[in-house]
Amino acid sequence: MILITRPKKETAELAQILKKKKLKTFQEPLIYFKYLKKKIINKEDKIFIVASVHSINAINIKINQKNIKQASFVVIGDNAAKEIKKIGVKNILLVADNGNQLLTKIKQRKKYISKEFEFLCSNIYNKDFVSSLKIVGLKVKLNFVYRTYPKKTMSNNLVRAVKLNKIKIAIFYSEFTLSVFLTLAKKHGFSKQMLFQIQFLCLSKRIGSKLTKKNLDVYWPSKPNQKAMLSLLSAIY
Repeated sequence: MILITRPKKETAELAQILKKKKLKTFQEPLIYFKYLKKKIINKEDKIFIVASVHSINAINIKINQKNIKQASFVVIGDNAAKEIKKIGVKNILLVADNGNQLLTKIKQRKKYISKEFEFLCSNIYNKDFVSSLKIVGLKVKLNFVYRTYPKKTMSNNLVRAVKLNKIKIAIFYSEFTLSVFLTLAKKHGFSKQMLFQIQFLCLSKRIGSKLTKKNLDVYWPSKPNQKAMLSLLSAIY
């Protein structure tokens, strides 16, 4: 079976895709969210950064809809780019696969250097990315528009499935979710041998590197998107 650890909605969507490929899945969301009702203040010299569909969900409330549609955005991830268009945003300045690529694109456009950037994010965010923005002299403000929480335990069914070696692949889209999994694996007494029997499929090298340090069997696609992930999954399973 393939373990999907994404939030509930995304887990269900991915499970449907894999079902069409006749792949059996085990759905176990390990994180959940709480959206914060914050007013987004737009200014002419401000550029908003979004890197998650959940940031878009959080800001798409009645008090923000006018400001959002008039604002300028740079976006990380194809899914986030698609979703932000759906809520009526027209001025999408840049779209990148990851933080490093976005930073490169911003640096190539010197007119953006003097702008004020506001990162609409969770309490769990890519600190290396934000540090990189500041290092090159960009003014960056964090605005936590939702909060991310870890599950405190795994279901008995998942614990049993891992211990019986029924989980062959485990998919991870974020460092935080992977950290939650490893913490809970220790809590539930998973041995190294149990983890060695799982092939870990991560969205990016940055996520997977934590597992390479543990000498676990880990893979990541050449591009950090779901299409590339599914292609790699087909190759290894």
